[in-house]
Amino acid sequence: MKLPSGLYNGIRSAGLLAIIMLGLVSIIGTGGGGSNSPSSDERMTFYRDVDMDGYGDPNTSAEFSYRPLGEYVSDNTDCDDENANVHPGVTELCDDGIDNNCDGYIDVGCICTDDDGDGYFAQIGCGTGVDCNDADAAIHPGQAETCWDDVDNNCNGQADEGCTCTDADADGFYAEDDCGTAVDCDDTDAVIYPGGPELCGDGKDNDCDGRDYWCGPGDAIVPDTGQTTCYNNAGRRITCPVPGQAFYGQDASYAINPPSYTKLDGRGDELPDNAAEWVMVRDNVTGLIWEVKTDDNSIHDQYRSYAPSYAADAFIDLVNAEQFGGFSDWRMPTVKELLWLVDSGRYAPAINIDYFPNTVKGSYLAFMDPGDYTGGSGSVDFLSGRGLYFSQPGSFYIRAVRGEKSSSSLTDNGDGTVTDNDTGLMWSQASASNTKTWENALAWCENLVLSDYNDWRLPTIKELVSLVDDDVDGLFIDAGYFPDTTSSYYWSSTTSADYTDGAWAVNFAYGMNIRGNKSVFYNVRAVRGGQVANP
Repeated sequence: MKLPSGLYNGIRSAGLLAIIMLGLVSIIGTGGGGSNSPSSDERMTFYRDVDMDGYGDPNTSAEFSYRPLGEYVSDNTDCDDENANVHPGVTELCDDGIDNNCDGYIDVGCICTDDDGDGYFAQIGCGTGVDCNDADAAIHPGQAETCWDDVDNNCNGQADEGCTCTDADADGFYAEDDCGTAVDCDDTDAVIYPGGPELCGDGKDNDCDGRDYWCGPGDAIVPDTGQTTCYNNAGRRITCPVPGQAFYGQDASYAINPPSYTKLDGRGDELPDNAAEWVMVRDNVTGLIWEVKTDDNSIHDQYRSYAPSYAADAFIDLVNAEQFGGFSDWRMPTVKELLWLVDSGRYAPAINIDYFPNTVKGSYLAFMDPGDYTGGSGSVDFLSGRGLYFSQPGSFYIRAVRGEKSSSSLTDNGDGTVTDNDTGLMWSQASASNTKTWENALAWCENLVLSDYNDWRLPTIKELVSLVDDDVDGLFIDAGYFPDTTSSYYWSSTTSADYTDGAWAVNFAYGMNIRGNKSVFYNVRAVRGGQVANP
């Protein structure tokens, strides 16, 4: 049948168009240059890559005529397709029990180095954190960060993290270490900073040197007693209590201006502590220089004794005439100065024999100004450490001293407190309203709040004796500053070394100290200041 010409032409045009479209599809599918993909009958094997590290699991494969989208790759060398850190080419880690680089061996070819010997390795997987600087033993994981050195000391990827520099009192010194200045020991007080001037009588360590030195003539600071053992009322040794417990605040609860001595030779030069021969000793706390007694029958012999009237004149004159140690300003010590040598942790003799050998267990004469009520002399017994401000018949031993005498200079602060400008100690002007046992005396002082201060304590025997004044009439204390003082005993915090159920006390009627049973009732006066540090 012959089709109409119009219809025939339309069909011919449509067929031609179909042929053209089919050719275009073929050209587009081959990129215009033929096909790189396999034909439907040319299929390839691909391997699943679950951890997406570019390496496939040889045990999980599929065939496709082209690479499918998703977790399949043509590589089949991954030995752990669930760990992206395990595949060929990675660094083998040590001591982790894994074949990290898929070479068929575990921990083979790995290296662990610790060149700086700090115990940390420079490589991953060596059983320690990675040392980020194996040439410096001060740099490793866990090391404390040193501030302001621009170094990552602890290998956490940061330098100087957590470092602060605070100067709360604006005195130019920081409270933290490594801030470019010496450490401010009290960042709340602008008059306290390293190298600052030591202020007299304020009870503070103004120059941050570890103690409150007295800044007047002679450095008459009160030294520690040397007692380091704690006791209860019955005299039994106890573990030193903490604040709030019974018997806290006794002498051994604090270390106050600890004893410190230096041996000197015959020219006054310093010697090491292990020196076998020395002739003088400097008390580094008080600044006084003391004669060391001998056992050679010279004028310095330990057993030479003197009557009081002869001692002050003849013995000191002889010592100065020979220019002992190169000096001619030797003198008799005062009672206070001799008591400062007493070691309350020792008995028979009550002195540190490592520095003061050949000390007789007897009474040593002390000088007092002629014309005083006492008759011009007192003594200290180095058997126990008892001091007296009056003469007794008989002969005494003598130990010469040089250095300026301490004086007494008190200030009424107008707030119920009195400051001793010579020792830096601050005292409660009034005594406790009632007498107390030793244990209650300790507690009363520890709980006292006076003039906005809450660091009051019971004084040591040496601190209590520092109030004794032999230049006033009547009681051996300046009643103008301490008007309620009675002619009875006042407790100290110091236990007697040989009579441990007793503690030392001072009677201001006679200026002497005695050992009283801790269960009896004595008067109490509190003190604060000095350089106090819990041991």
